Order: sequence, then structure tokens, then C-alpha cells
Amino acid sequence: MARVDDVAALVLEQCGTITTFKLHKLLYYAQGWALAWNGEVLFDAKIKAYENGPVVSALFNDHRGQRNVNRWPLGDSTRLSDDERDTVLAVLERYGSKTPQELVDLTHAERPWLDAWTGDRSRANEIPVSELKSFFTDLAKTVPTPTAEARALAARMQLFMTEKLGGDS
Repeated sequence: MARVDDVAALVLEQCGTITTFKLHKLLYYAQGWALAWNGEVLFDAKIKAYENGPVVSALFNDHRGQRNVNRWPLGDSTRLSDDERDTVLAVLERYGSKTPQELVDLTHAERPWLDAWTGDRSRANEIPVSELKSFFTDLAKTVPTPTAEARALAARMQLFMTEKLGGDS
């Protein structure tokens, strides 16, 4: 299992400077899709339902007061396994181009946040892993989702085609 700091480091390496809102939403989606695709948590850190959507509470104090972040020195993306890295990259491909507000709006329309949000700004409930797994597993049935094997096969095919076409020119 990855450390949330290592996942955050990979997200920022891939995205560059992003808002802390967006970082937390991307981590939420990485956790949710890891549960659906791999059947297990990506990282062992609680995600809570705050007014502006899901927040990984373990990271919150490390960026308190910052609106934007561009690197996560507490993490090391090379610690991620190939499957963990593939999961995060697939999530970034799907959600990385969305604005922070689009991600907030999206999470606000989803069952895990809706069920955990109390409406009380002073109290944030944890979004249970079981809720994330149930929601994203159901979502995976209706949305085409890449598997690690499919992503690896596509990468190998791309390499093969590049070598073949490059060698024949």
C-alpha cells in the first residue's frame, strides 16, 4: 500500500502547480478508483467530507494556508508500485484537466460525499472506505475503466509500433 504523501508527490509531478482543493479531489478519486479497479485501498489515510468536498485530513496541516501547491517534499513517487502508479495516472487522465470547481461540483453530486456531509462547517465526517468502494465499484460498471493490464498492453503496443515504424523509415 502506498503512502498518501507518495501519491500526492506523483499527482503534483504530473500536474504541476494546482490548488489544494484540486489535489484533495484527485486523491479522493485515486482512492475510489483503486478500490474499484484493484479491490484495495491505495493509501491508508482518512478522507473527510468538508464543505468544499473530500479532503485527505493527513495532508491538510502540511499545506495549511497555501492556496496552491506544486510539489510534495514529504513524498517520493518512486515508492509507488507499477499498479499504484498506473491507477493514479489513469485518474489524472480522466480528472486532471478538470478545474477545481468542476471537481468540487462533481464530488458534491456523488453518494460518498453526500452521505458523509453533515451541513455543519465545524464538523467533517469521515467518508468510509466501504462507501467509496461501493460507489466506485458501481460506477465502474457503467463507465469504461482502464485496467492495469490494458494500460500496460497499450504501452507495449505503442512501443512496438514506434520501433517498427521508426525502423522501417
